Amino acid sequence: MSDAKTSRAEIEKQFHDAKATILVKGNPIYDLGILDKADEYAYSLLGDLAGKMVLEIGCGMGEHTIRLAKRSAQVYAIDISPEMVEQARQRVKEEGLGNQVIVLEMNAEEMEFVEGIFDAVFGHSVLHHTDSDDWFATSLLWDTYYLRVLRSYSCGDRN
Repeated sequence: MSDAKTSRAEIEKQFHDAKATILVKGNPIYDLGILDKADEYAYSLLGDLAGKMVLEIGCGMGEHTIRLAKRSAQVYAIDISPEMVEQARQRVKEEGLGNQVIVLEMNAEEMEFVEGIFDAVFGHSVLHHTDSDDWFATSLLWDTYYLRVLRSYSCGDRN
């Protein structure tokens, strides 16, 4: 990894560690319901998650991790911030979803998963935290890191 990428990743980690200590019980924006319609639309694109393996990138404090697990998915949630990971683990435990969720500290640009293990990849508000500066770079990011771990992919496939 280049020095610029390392320093950007380290800056992201430090920023989100600090944020985790401020927002101890989750992000208050979710309590306001501001994103509910957008979130439901995103979840609808995933289709029925019962029995599916879902990778959540940039899980933060686990808000979407919990929602995905409550839709009967087996969730692997990753985040670059150890403090966010700890918060997410605690919330998963409090919700009684520990048998459905594994939360890992991991850089989404250096994932350690084997190819074809997940049925879906979900990321909410994460791409702007990567090195992608434009749409083309973002699509390459998906090809390089995220499509690799999917079992199969079809645009609009909800099965």
